[in-house]
Amino acid sequence: MAVAALRDQWQADRKIRQQEHVRRQQAVQANLQGYRHVRQADARRTAAKLQEFNAELKEVVAEQRAENRQAMQDVQKYVAELQEFTQETLTEYQRERVVKGQQQNQKLAQYVDALGDSVSEYLDDISQKRQAVEAENRARRQRDRQALHNDHMAYKRERQSFRRNLRQSVWGDVPAWTGSHASPAADATPKTTAGPSTTNGHPSNVTPENAIYTYLRTHNSGARLTEIESHLGINRLETVDALRSLIQQELVVQKNKTYHIHEGSAL
Repeated sequence: MAVAALRDQWQADRKIRQQEHVRRQQAVQANLQGYRHVRQADARRTAAKLQEFNAELKEVVAEQRAENRQAMQDVQKYVAELQEFTQETLTEYQRERVVKGQQQNQKLAQYVDALGDSVSEYLDDISQKRQAVEAENRARRQRDRQALHNDHMAYKRERQSFRRNLRQSVWGDVPAWTGSHASPAADATPKTTAGPSTTNGHPSNVTPENAIYTYLRTHNSGARLTEIESHLGINRLETVDALRSLIQQELVVQKNKTYHIHEGSAL
């Protein structure tokens, strides 16, 4: 009895659950149908808006294209005008450059002519001054040569007089030698004339070369210039001339400011 009641109760509950399930399904289907209607309405509205936007967009694009075409035409026109203006400007500049070039060439030619005249005048002036300076220099050189010649002749006369006086004071009254470079006697100790006088043991008729050569032969260690001057009593000029002559004849050599007889030499 209790089992039958439970079964009946379960079946009744089952029917109720089935009915509730069916009701829920119907409610869900109704909701889905409502959602579907709403979605379709939204889709239609969205499609309409899209179509409207597409139309507006096409219109805007068309307008923009038209504006762009107009702007491009304006730009092309501006470029053409600019090219024309540039060409005209360049042509004008070329004409002006040609005119200015001709003017500059004329001015340059005038300047070159003036400069040539100035340079020519300057060169003429320089030439005249140079000729005057050269004439003055020639005259001064002539005066200098003449003064040098006069001084040289006076020096020669003074030297000859000095030699005569020195020879007279040192060697006595003997005939004058022929010069500082006269050929010496063949013997290292020259012969004397009749009744010669002697000074420092040397004959009075010998030349400075003979006297110096004889003196150096007696000094194997050599002698300095001051020693030769002091011993022989001759001046520096005659001593230097005589030593130079003996060196040129390879009779005397100079070593460390000391003069020696050349080995194997003989007067």
